[in-house]
Amino acid sequence: MEDSQFTQQIQSAIAQKQEWFNTTGFPELLNQYRLLSSCVRNLFDMLKKKALVNPDPYSMDKRISDVVLPDTSPFSDAETANVLGERLSDYDAVLDFICNYYRFSTETLTPPTIKKLMDLNVVIDWANLTINSSSSNTRALATILNQARLNAPAILVSMITDCTQKGKDTSVAISKSLQEIAVFQKELYKGEIRKFVIANPEFNKEKAYASPDAELAEIKRLFTKSMGKRPFYSDLVSEVINEDQGNNKDFLKAEALRKLAIHNVPQKQEVKRRGPDTRQMLIDTVMAIGGMAPTLDMVLTKLRDNFDIFYANKTSFFVKLGKLFKKMFHAKTNAQICVIKIVDQKTGSSREQKLNIDDFLYDLAQKIRVYNGIGTQGMEFQRVIQYPEDKIFNFVCKQISECQSLYTIINSLDSFFKTEVDIINRPKIKGLQIDLSALRNSIVTANKKRADYQSVKEESEQMSKLGIK
Repeated sequence: MEDSQFTQQIQSAIAQKQEWFNTTGFPELLNQYRLLSSCVRNLFDMLKKKALVNPDPYSMDKRISDVVLPDTSPFSDAETANVLGERLSDYDAVLDFICNYYRFSTETLTPPTIKKLMDLNVVIDWANLTINSSSSNTRALATILNQARLNAPAILVSMITDCTQKGKDTSVAISKSLQEIAVFQKELYKGEIRKFVIANPEFNKEKAYASPDAELAEIKRLFTKSMGKRPFYSDLVSEVINEDQGNNKDFLKAEALRKLAIHNVPQKQEVKRRGPDTRQMLIDTVMAIGGMAPTLDMVLTKLRDNFDIFYANKTSFFVKLGKLFKKMFHAKTNAQICVIKIVDQKTGSSREQKLNIDDFLYDLAQKIRVYNGIGTQGMEFQRVIQYPEDKIFNFVCKQISECQSLYTIINSLDSFFKTEVDIINRPKIKGLQIDLSALRNSIVTANKKRADYQSVKEESEQMSKLGIK
């Protein structure tokens, strides 16, 4: 028979788990996708710059409005540069869509969508990125990355290693999160059967609990009326019936509650200190700087799109053909330069500055990679916190100064696009003011943390000079 106490426990556990997903689980999953997207973008940019792959020339014409799986069919070694370039373009685009446009919720992450995201997670098998992989995309990427490492500077080799390791870590974390969501969706479905079918006044409990077959018949009788267009999953309905009438129903009920339990809740420990820990204050400032990565990643995406639009109608067919031949023969292409107006916010004076677009975007991508590593407490973060305190402070000052310069250039580029892009294409330009506002707030936060550190540090030094500890 029905256990009303168990029904209440299940509904309460579902509500708590759903709240946890909305406040913690989904934001963490989005951060993992953003980190994976950043790693893929960095590797893709590097491979394009070294002319090891040819990006999809029609990528700007493709419009993604849903998660679309890139092709995974086999291809020959001779086709690697073109086919892998096209598939990486598609892979990069769908990750960008997930990071910037997809809304993670228990309503959107249905079982079919979860299946599609799980399939996307193995389009490139980051956990087995080897030249012997059975996956065509994985094998081709591993081969091309090995070529990129040959005679490459140490910093580039380090970047490749770091990105591939993060790709492995994030794909594992994403897979784990998706599996947890899939389990929750099953329990949510079972909970809805209890809430809308079994709790329905028309549900004949006396008749249903006479036998498992009778309960199944009663659920089927009211299912469409109570659940609308929801599909009838016979295996999950059977689980509900077994929890109600099975020989091991007590174990099954406990198992259902266990699946809905919220795990990995950090326990806060009280740490008593005689005064502020200046080193920890600096580390908090470093973390604040790492927190700029998602904003800068969004800016980078918009800048790439805006530059593509800017140059779309300014490049003749023969110039495009020349660039294509240069890529085919690994010849160096001419640098793309734009002239922007830099305005001094203090004096109001302005000056013109030439900006090498490829170098600027590449450097920005590298900074995002470092900040992502800091934000996720990866290799970059572990390296920085090993520094002596004064070296961490110098790192903080350097990053804040560079971010302030970045803000100025990005703000100038926003004005540049609004005035220099052909009028017919201006509606396609993506504005940067919202991102600039977020970036400015992040810089102010990091600057304040640095100032607080300096204040406490100076006070501590003064107290020491006076012999007060």
